[in-house]
Amino acid sequence: MAFSRYALLILLSVGLLLTGCSRSPKEQLAYQHAEEQYQINQRNAERLRDRDESQDPPPAQDESVPVTPVRQ
Repeated sequence: MAFSRYALLILLSVGLLLTGCSRSPKEQLAYQHAEEQYQINQRNAERLRDRDESQDPPPAQDESVPVTPVRQ
């Protein structure tokens, strides 16, 4: 008898978890906006990298001067 109560409770909990986790319309809109902004940021970053690479090559490091790490 006790096992069937726990089994029923577990089944109900799993059912609620699977069906009760949908986003509200406001959450869906916010998620969509965040996804679109992420795509825009990715494209802008790629354009900046391409522009920087085409304008000036990165400065060459002087091999005779050792690079010391910066302490934080």
